[in-house]
This record gives sequence, structure tokens and C-alpha cells, in this order.
Amino acid sequence: MLAVVTLAADLACAFSEALAAIDLEALTAAALARARFSPGALLAAGKAAPAMARGAARSLGGVPARTLIVVPRGLAADVPGARVVRAAHPVPDAASVRAGELALALASRKEPLLVLLSGGASALLTVPFESLARERAVTRALLASGASIEEINVVRRHASGTKGGRLAVAAHPAPVLTLVVSDVVRGHVWDVASGPTAPDPTSVRDARAALRRHAPKLVDLRLRETPKPGDRRLRHSRVRVVASPRDVASLVGRALLGRGFAVRVGAPAVGDVAALAKRYLREARRLAPGEVIVRSAEPTVVVTGSAGRGGRSTHLAALVGPHLPPGVALLAGATDGVDGASGTGGAVASRGAFRRASERAVLAALGRFDTGALCEGLGVALAGGPTGHNFADVHVLARGR
Repeated sequence: MLAVVTLAADLACAFSEALAAIDLEALTAAALARARFSPGALLAAGKAAPAMARGAARSLGGVPARTLIVVPRGLAADVPGARVVRAAHPVPDAASVRAGELALALASRKEPLLVLLSGGASALLTVPFESLARERAVTRALLASGASIEEINVVRRHASGTKGGRLAVAAHPAPVLTLVVSDVVRGHVWDVASGPTAPDPTSVRDARAALRRHAPKLVDLRLRETPKPGDRRLRHSRVRVVASPRDVASLVGRALLGRGFAVRVGAPAVGDVAALAKRYLREARRLAPGEVIVRSAEPTVVVTGSAGRGGRSTHLAALVGPHLPPGVALLAGATDGVDGASGTGGAVASRGAFRRASERAVLAALGRFDTGALCEGLGVALAGGPTGHNFADVHVLARGR
């Protein structure tokens, strides 16, 4: 039992060290210096917006006079000279619409525009083609349906005036530089913040198909076509990725290498959380002593009925924990520190830890989507709270030495 406790501590420490090693302020400053771009206005939106804006200020000697920062409520944004708007995430609210209107007004000044984007900005910036109430209903339905982030964002791009390249179109012909901290494990820039400055290769037909699959009662949502690759209005818009989920997985792997483990960074893990749980249990049985598999991850959870304090990381931990082989642990961590509504940052699961709960209690928590309290009660939860990052999740499957 002591060996598994030590293993769990190693995984949690490696995860924390990896997040601490990512200096988004420095990365943004360096990327902006390389781009040799002098903006007249700046828009930063998302969970990493404050750090990215500070990096821009470091590179530029201060932020432009017209600087707008949009962050989720509860996140500090200490950037001198910037106007700060706090809005809701993951379901937009009236402040999200106000922020979207301010962003379009900023772009419409037709001066060189620096845009700093990170995860969460899709909800924080919107000007819906229909009512806010309809956009909120669609967002809730898609989030509960098990739709992938790509499916959710293809709908968002076609349902809002800030997304799918439209912000860059508003700035045309002024140059636009966008620096991105990606939270999308498959790496498409048009999915980060639903691509406000990037051409969109998808169509209204794709968005309508996603609604038919996942929110059929809302399939008549008003949608509009987006600017496509090659659109002349996007000729002066450049998008550069500063950091990505793969970078975090690699840093976790490096931290575990330093602790003497044999590490493999695997391909990103996506798809239904229950299917991922079965996959991890198969892999767990094949791990050699001291072997570790690290992945960036974005699982989906289909929520039926009312939900409690749950999140996809604690849900995965509860699915896997009771069935892991002895000596094996799984860390499922939310890099933003917010695992859904669980109140945690994820969990580190092992069979020994989950033996302290009855099978009935685990199944009940899974059925109620209330796994946060379960993991806290078992002492396997990771501390929650905004980290200033948002790189999706990290999964680490390891066997002790």
C-alpha cells in the first residue's frame, strides 16, 4: 500500500511541476518579439489572458492604450492600463455578449490588432445571431450530450458574430496577429476560442449535422457561413501557437523521467470517458514495473438527468480506480485546476484507495455524476482552483517500480 501511495505522490508532484514550469508570460513575450509586430490595440481572452497580456506588455514596454482583457469570473487580471471584463464560462452570459461587442468595436477601428487567445474564450466572447437564451440552451445541451469540443465549436463558429474568422474580418484591412495557447488536443487553431481570427474549413452543413446528432430540439438554430481559407479579408491575419496540450504532457513525462520512471508520451486521448476507462484498464495490465504512459486528453461525458459535483477527471478516476491492478495508479488532472463542477483539479486513483468505498457508493456517485465528493472523501482528489492555464486534461498511467 505504501508503494502505491508513494507512486500517487510522484504523479501528483510531476503534474504540479509541469504546470509550474510553463511560463506563459515569457512565452508570449518571446513570440511577440519574434513576430516584430507593433499593435495599436490588444485583445486578450481566456483563462490565460492575464499572463499572456503581461507577456505582451513585457515585450512592448506596456500594453496599448486600447487593451481589452476578458476572463472568467473569479480570475485575477492584474494588467495595468487594461480594461477588464469578467464573464461566464462555460455557458455565456450577458457579460459575454458585452465583451463580444467590445471586441468587435476594437477590431473595427482598423488598426493593427494583437489578439491573445486561450481556452475558455469561446464562452467569454460572443455576439449570438439569435438570442442569448438560445445560445445558452444550445451550449448546455451540447456540453451534456457527450459532443466533442470540435463538434461544439463548429456550432459556435456558425452561431456567433465573434467567431470563425469574423473578428479578423472586422479589422480588415489592418494586420492582425493572434498568439494562441491551445486547449485543443488535436491542435486545430480554428477550434481554440472557436477561431475568431482564423479561416474556418467547416460549414453550416457541418454545424447543422452536429446539432442533429447532439441537440436535435435546437437544430433550427440560426447559423451563418464563415470566412473560408483563401478569403482575401483574412490575408493580413496571422495565427501562431505559443503552447499546446502536448507541451504539458511532455513536461509531465520529463518530470517523471527525473524520478527514474520509463516514460512514453502517447497520442492524445479523446472520446467517451467510459471507453477510455476500459482502454486504460487493458493498458494497466500490460505495464512493466516503472513504466509510465502520459497523454494529453479531452474525454467526453454524457450527462443524463440532474448532475451533482462531478467532472470528467474524477468521473474517470471512479470508473478506473476500483479495478486497477495492484501497484498501478492513474492520474487524471485538469490543467486549468477546474474539473467541471467537482470542486477539484482531478484525482489520482488506485485500487487500494477505492477499497475504502463500497462498490455501491462508487456506482451511486457515478450515476449521479457526483464524483467530486467521492474522490475528496477517499483522499485522492487533486486540489482545485484556477491555475491560469488551460491545456485540456493530462492522464498518467503508471506502475510502481
